[in-house]
Amino acid sequence: MTENIATLFMGQAESNKGQTALRRKKDGHYIDIKWEDYGRNVRKLACALLNLGLKEGDRIAIYSYNCPEWAYMDLAALSLRAVVVPIYFKSNALQVEFILRDSKTSLIMVGDESQLATINSIKDRLPDLKNVIFAGETVPGSDTAALTVSSLLAGDAGKAEVAELESRIGEISSDDIATLVYTSGTTGEPKGVMLSHKNLLANVRSDLTAVSMGKGDVGLSFLPTSHVLDRVVVHYMNIVIGGTIAYAGSLESVLEDIQLVRPTAMCGVPRMFEKIYSGIFDRINSGPGLQKKLFHWAVTAGSAVVTRNAAKKPVNPWLKLNYALADALVFVKIRKLFGSKMKLFASGGAHLQEEIDIFFRAIGIPIMHGYGLTEATCTVTLNTRTDFKPGTLGQPLPGVKISIAEDGEILVSGDLVMKGYYSPARRQRRNAGRGLVAYR
Repeated sequence: MTENIATLFMGQAESNKGQTALRRKKDGHYIDIKWEDYGRNVRKLACALLNLGLKEGDRIAIYSYNCPEWAYMDLAALSLRAVVVPIYFKSNALQVEFILRDSKTSLIMVGDESQLATINSIKDRLPDLKNVIFAGETVPGSDTAALTVSSLLAGDAGKAEVAELESRIGEISSDDIATLVYTSGTTGEPKGVMLSHKNLLANVRSDLTAVSMGKGDVGLSFLPTSHVLDRVVVHYMNIVIGGTIAYAGSLESVLEDIQLVRPTAMCGVPRMFEKIYSGIFDRINSGPGLQKKLFHWAVTAGSAVVTRNAAKKPVNPWLKLNYALADALVFVKIRKLFGSKMKLFASGGAHLQEEIDIFFRAIGIPIMHGYGLTEATCTVTLNTRTDFKPGTLGQPLPGVKISIAEDGEILVSGDLVMKGYYSPARRQRRNAGRGLVAYR
């Protein structure tokens, strides 16, 4: 049996009994979901999908905010050799209809009433769509056509379904298409990127060489799981290491959630770090003069150390002493804003300003900023904890090769490169089957 996400997950669910796998926020508090319950829910949901007639290769869409049900549906589908089609939870009806029609999706899970209403408004134009599943406990309003995840989990799995599930898990190949992720469409029609189990796990393994995460780590799921960054770096990495994922209650409550969860890592985007950076400086600059003077002295000392480390230059004893004092007097208090256990942030998607990069490294929570895109699964280059240059996108990850074509295109090769675009009629710049894809 080749390595794949489903078998790795089932193994972790079995070996980590009693340990917390997921944490869900409800009524202002976090509720733990143990690994054995996580595994049981995925298996039961997979058997329920078999009862609905799900076949190998069928497309299952997930149109929902981040929640445990997102993970259940994703892993249940992968266990049945189906293909998962994630859709951003704020996508409008036209965007959703295009993806569902193009992918010929037969089943979709929605997260809330507005998403259900969107699907109902276009359902008549989707001949392939047979089932709608609601992530909540009860379907809102008078809609009785949609099933619920909770009702599917409440049913008993028959022996035939259990046997079929085990059979399909045993037949999964690392080259099987696991997911069909549609590009944003900023350069034309959205294109369905075909990513295999091998692609996804190759990227996770490469990322792990840089971030050194393990079973005791807690990741906060904040960015949309429909995008590859959160799905690969948080969800699939958690399956490989056997750690814990906590779901942010909302975008507005993320700082509160960090205090409650005290995560060790999370993904973000440069704009988020810009806001945090500005907020800290605004608060300090409007405070007492002595506090402001101490803070800016600490930042100067910390920035000097980071700059010398980036240039691989030695740090003299006097500067080391100043930095140790700055950390004890100032930076330890700033780290408390992030729950005191945060080891690192993962970031991408836009330019990260050099001074912000330096600041977060100085306070002891480095932003591991990098470059990547869906066609190469997720991360291609990364600034790591020890090998970094502020204001840049870092070095290629292990197993990734990069070259520059004569016309300036970036050429990437490695096991993380997609199998191709879903529609064979679409023109491709390179043959992805050779392990090479070109993009700007």
